[in-house]
Amino acid sequence: MFLLRPYERATRAFERWIARSGSCPLRIKLVVMTYSSSPSYSSESGSGRIHNAQKDTLRAFVRSLARQSYRWLVADISVPGCFMQSLLANEAPMLKKLTLSDPLVEPGSDMSYTWEHTFALSAAPALSTLVLKQRLRIIPITAHPITSVQFDAFSSSQIVDLFSGCPMLEELGISFRREILILDGPDIWTFPRMHTLRISLHHSNSRIETSAILDRLRLPCLRTLTIDGLRQSHGLHLCTLLDRTGGGLTSLTLLNISTSHNDMFEYLHRAPNLRSLRLVDSHGFDYRCIRRLTWLPGWQTNVCPRLSELWLLRSECQMLMLDMVENMVVSRSPAGGGVSARQAHGHNTRSSTGKVDSKHHSEPSVVLDPLREFRFDGSRFQHEDLLARPRIKAAIENGLVWKR
Repeated sequence: MFLLRPYERATRAFERWIARSGSCPLRIKLVVMTYSSSPSYSSESGSGRIHNAQKDTLRAFVRSLARQSYRWLVADISVPGCFMQSLLANEAPMLKKLTLSDPLVEPGSDMSYTWEHTFALSAAPALSTLVLKQRLRIIPITAHPITSVQFDAFSSSQIVDLFSGCPMLEELGISFRREILILDGPDIWTFPRMHTLRISLHHSNSRIETSAILDRLRLPCLRTLTIDGLRQSHGLHLCTLLDRTGGGLTSLTLLNISTSHNDMFEYLHRAPNLRSLRLVDSHGFDYRCIRRLTWLPGWQTNVCPRLSELWLLRSECQMLMLDMVENMVVSRSPAGGGVSARQAHGHNTRSSTGKVDSKHHSEPSVVLDPLREFRFDGSRFQHEDLLARPRIKAAIENGLVWKR
């Protein structure tokens, strides 16, 4: 690992180290230590800029590093964007994982004014994992083995090229730093092997079109889905995606989400195998959602029978009625006093007239998995009240992990 500040003998020191390393594959982590507040830097378009006196030194060092690319096995490199093209000029036939970032770009900033380069996957035929925190356009090739990509989106063409050229992705993470309208490409992109998808939408989006990308994805093997920042989008975008997952989703994390309780019901109904539901700084999950998660033996309206982990963090918890929270937790913890669907075999649900309500009666084969972890950041009073209740105590004694 090199933590490098530009200095005159850096290249010579690196070349001496390379000479001593022989011909073995290299695992490199390089960070060019730069500060936009330093006298050596000036500001332009929001990004720091290297002083001319240091450019030659860094350029020589980057070229020296690039000449060793045939030995790269794992490379995590943070260099200013203006040197990126030189770094990627040579082939890296052994490279398995590549992480690229720019120390002059603030984390989470809009990348629309930073450097833009291209990276042809043909130069790294063995690459399986690519993490981009650079303004870099990927040029795919047919049958490339890449399976994992995490990148900051800066243009429609960048996304279309990647989606169209890498259909065998198994893991994908996209961060939208600004509004991007994707008008090109097919109506539907199918990723038959993708099991993990993470999408972060710019928190200050004034329009909702970016989230419409969810309508254009078919992910039949999706197991883990994380969406951050769907503040103003209509719920149908997420519902459409969930309809194309084959019902196999096991983990759903929603951060900075604003939705309605009806939309939340739709999400839960479309994820019958959900094991983990994490809601962080999200609005729309209210007492009606808590009531819907409460397991009522024999009812068709029951959702998520396999749910074992539930997080409600910064999600209007203080507005939830404690009796409903208790009933939900206990109903999903058989040892704590609830009743499982297996125990409910043969039970009918009767309406107020005493007749069997076949509309809500469920199949007795459904088995309820117990809730194993509940994270709830309500007020101190709420926690003290709930934790003092006998049925909650019994659930905790029988294995429920309760966290604030």
